[in-house]
Order: sequence, then C-alpha cells, then structure tokens
Amino acid sequence: MGSDVKKFQRKIWFDVSDLLGYFPDNRTPTGIQRVQISIIQSLLSGSEGEKIALCQFLEDENGWFLVDPDRFVKVSTLSLMGSDARDLVWRREVSMLRQEAMAERIDAFPLRSVLINIGTSWWLPNYFMHIREAKKKSDIYYIPFIHDVIPAVAPRFCAHELVHEFIDWFMGVVQHSDRYFAVSEASKKDFLALATELNAGIPSADVRVVHLAAEKKTVSVPTAAATSLFRREGIEPGKFVFFVSTVESRKNQAGALDAWQNLIRNNPKLPIPKLVIVGKRGFESHFFLEKLATFIEAEKHIVYIESVSDDELAALYSSCLFTIYPSYYEGWGLPITESLGYGKVCVTADNSSLPEAGQGLTVTYRTGSNHDFEEKLLSLIKDRGHLSALEQRIAENFQSRHWETIAQEVLAFAHAVQEGAQQTKKIAPVLEAAYYPLNRNRQLKISSDLTSAEVLRDGSGWHRLEDFGSWTRGTGARLTFTVAQPCNRIAIQLKGIPSSHCEVTVSANLAGSSTKLRLNPDEEAWCFLDFDGDIAGKNLNIDVYSREVETTTNPETGHSRVISAGVCGVYLFDKTNANARTDFIEAKLFDLLKYKKVKKLLCTQ
Repeated sequence: MGSDVKKFQRKIWFDVSDLLGYFPDNRTPTGIQRVQISIIQSLLSGSEGEKIALCQFLEDENGWFLVDPDRFVKVSTLSLMGSDARDLVWRREVSMLRQEAMAERIDAFPLRSVLINIGTSWWLPNYFMHIREAKKKSDIYYIPFIHDVIPAVAPRFCAHELVHEFIDWFMGVVQHSDRYFAVSEASKKDFLALATELNAGIPSADVRVVHLAAEKKTVSVPTAAATSLFRREGIEPGKFVFFVSTVESRKNQAGALDAWQNLIRNNPKLPIPKLVIVGKRGFESHFFLEKLATFIEAEKHIVYIESVSDDELAALYSSCLFTIYPSYYEGWGLPITESLGYGKVCVTADNSSLPEAGQGLTVTYRTGSNHDFEEKLLSLIKDRGHLSALEQRIAENFQSRHWETIAQEVLAFAHAVQEGAQQTKKIAPVLEAAYYPLNRNRQLKISSDLTSAEVLRDGSGWHRLEDFGSWTRGTGARLTFTVAQPCNRIAIQLKGIPSSHCEVTVSANLAGSSTKLRLNPDEEAWCFLDFDGDIAGKNLNIDVYSREVETTTNPETGHSRVISAGVCGVYLFDKTNANARTDFIEAKLFDLLKYKKVKKLLCTQ
C-alpha cells in the first residue's frame, strides 16, 4: 500500500468507480452521478474532508486504486459546468484523473475501514470478489446505496443484459453488505421484499433511509449561455412546461408527447405552452424519437435538448410555467425535489417513491391514466390562479434539505457502524450435495430458488464470470467452502484454453486429495478429488493451477487479458451413495447439470 494510503487509518472510504467509468464517454451527470458528486464534494469541502478517502475498482487491473480528491473535485465540478464531452479541457482533465487513479494500488485498506458506494456497481464484474478479499485482509465494512431495484421489479423497462447483471449484483449485495443506505422508504420496502425472496433475512434497522436533497433555490439572472440557449431553441420564459430526465421508456417521454398532442387537438382555442424536454438518450429512447418525428408541427410545440449545463438547467427551472415527471417507476425522483426547490409545481404520477419525493406538494395523477394526466395538465394551463395558489403552498410548506446535511448523515451512520464493535460480515459458503455452476446469471426474475456460486471463488486469481464459467489468471485460483452433508468426492468441471493443450493440477488442503488432467483446446472435462473419509463440516480449499496461459480479448471490454484453464462448476456427492452416483452420471450423460443446481446456497457470517 502506498504512503498516501497509510496515513488514512480507520477512515471512511468512498468508491467512485461509477463516476470514473462514466466520465470518459459522458459529461453531464445523470441523477445517481449527481448524488455522488454532491455528497462527496460536500464532505471534501468541509471539516470532514481529511477524514475520508476516495478509491476505485478496476477489473482489468484486478484491484483497488487510490483516487486523488483534489483531481476528483476538479473533474466533477467541470462536469456540472458544461455539456460538451468533446471539449479539449474536459477530455484532458478526465484523462489525467484516470491516469493518476491507476498509479497507486491499494494492497489493503486500513483495518476496519468503512467502504461506501454511493453509485452503482452491477456493471463491474468481479466487484464482490474483491470486496470479499478486502474483508478478509482488512475487516472492512461495506455499505452500498440502494437507489432503486427497478431491473428486478420492473424489468420491462430494462435491457435483458442489465436485468441479468442486476440480479447477479443483488445476490452479491445481500451476501456482502454490512449495512445499507436507501434513498427512499419506497426503495427500502422494495429492497427488503426482494431480499426476503432470497431468504436473506435483512433486518429493517440495517437499512438507513437518507432522503435526497431538496434545496431551496435562489432565482438568479440567466447567464449568457442560458440566454443563448433560449434564443437558439425558441424558448420564451413563462411559456413552457419543463421535463428533465434521461430519455427512456420508463421515464415516459413518449407519454408526455401523447398528452401534448391531445391537449393541442382537443383545445384548439387555448394556447398550449411548449413542452421542453431535456435528457440524454437511454434505453428504448427510439420510441420517443419516432413519436417526436411524427408529431404534427413539432417545431412549434416541442423542444428536445440532449444535454445542458447546470447554469442552463437552473434557467430552465426558473423560467418554466411548471414541470412534469410522468415516470412509471422511480427510486426517488430528483427532478421533483429540484422543481419544488425552484418553487415550481410538478405534475407527477402516483407510483413508487414519487409522492415521497414530492412532500405532498405536487399535483399527482393515476399512473397509467392518460385522461387523468391530461386533465391535471389542463387545469394548470387554464387556471393560472390555481397554479399561483399551488406555488404559494410550496413557498410556505416546502422542506428544504441540503446536500451538506445528507453528507453528514451518511458519515454519522458510517461512524456508528464502524464504532459499534460488531464483526464485519464474512462470506463462508456452506454447501449441500449438489452441482454449483460458476457461470453468469441468465434469469430475469429474483426468486427463492435463485443462487450464485460466485462466492466460492476465493482470492483474486479469477477472471469475470462468463456463460461457461470463469477463466483463471494463470497465477493459481482457489475455491473455498465447507460441506454441510456427508461427502467424500468432489467433481470439478474444467475447460481448456482456446488454442493449445494445457495440463491442470487440482488439489485440496486435505491429505491425499490431488489430481492432474490434460485438456485439449476448448475441451470441457471432469476431474475428481476423492477423500478417505467424510469431509462434512471441514473447511475446504481447492486450488486450480495450470502453467499454460493464453492472451485473449475480454469479450465485454475489448481489452487484452491473459487467461489460463477455466472452471465451469463443482459437483459434490457421496461416492458410497448409489443414488448420488447415479444422479451425477445421468446429469453428465444427458446434459442435465443445469437442472441439478442447488436451490439454496448457505452462507454464514
């Protein structure tokens, strides 16, 4: 561990992998990125700045790295000041941040540190493998933010690949986290319900709700850039309705277009204000774009802007008539609280966390009812007195909440966990006699029979999970677990490297259990570890090693990597049990292994 890390003893660490992975191809932060920036900048700029540290996880580099806080603040501030991701100054600063962040590897976190991830990590393969390693080395506490569980409860709004990744992440997060933050009571409720489906048994008190900021804004004179934006897009202050969010099917921009088309068609004598939509393109944005292309006289009624700076965003909020947020499902609803902060009425759907974010000060309609949505819009457009009364209600009742307050709540909870003298959660898998595949999740629903053998992988000698299983790195890889039932034979399913023969040695920490197997290119084959007696209740370390390696390309990132023999799965059984032997033979002969997966993977703390 480098000298800069040694001085951070028993500190609070923030994992900023999400942001550093986002910035190279994007600039304007979305909701979750904005939350991370606001909380971390608030801490770094205050008296607590010396008590926290930043880090990131890099899959290709197989470890954790220190992130310079000053450089992070500079880049994150730049992200809020402009929207051009091609700007040379922006690209230079992001490049320098990434280069510096790869310079200092964290071999071990300080003992009993707290690692907080405000962002997302489901897109990071091997993330929890390295959380386990950090827990083993340093007894760290891991606390993630639960922003939402949308891919699990509303998968129709997500790409299948995201749902697969999220379910893998969800299984990992309930296995590895010591405590949790949730951004709303609604997200907490949904999270705990899904955890119950997995028989995780998470106490409600372990999930701390931290409502996001709802800061009261001071309306300022628009900047030159904002004035230029209004002129260029034909936006007149006070004559438009504002909708800001990533453009995707869940956010329902297409439904907003339908509502505007109907308002215009059904009220020919009523001046209908323009609808200004701001947001980068996301999942299924083509539905919105296709509808926009066929919108009658769209240039007169609709303005779509992909990205704006913070100054331009403030001008749009300040100058709009009111805002809308017709999303089908949210974890919080930051645009709602931002709208209220500017004293603007927001028309929202009545689902998930949206009423919670609105503090009882929004105009809500029944989710799925286009008629109700249009009626609520029409009432504000036609009756400006009603709109003014609602704005006055916001002015009198809006509960302002600052990012500094949220940051202090996060820090206080982290210190309480750290100082509570409780042991950190450790992963110690206990296996029943069954087959355990090491491949990626391909289910689209969380259920009680869902399990992941990813937790069997011990140490950092593994590449990411793939559909066949997991390649080793050529430095040796280990599987660690305890057997719960009578067992004296373990079958390991191996895979040869793609282009050459390889010899694989598989051994266990119990005497007499070692075997070698020679594999043809890409061949899948079984090897067996036989034990003299029953190994139930004993801690087992199985080491897989091959000196033959091959340089290939990571199928997801396109980066070069060095792989060695792969492991597809592990089958545990009692060889003296005729039925158990028959089950294995039939599963192998008739390709029924996928049906032999254990229904519950037991883990102890």
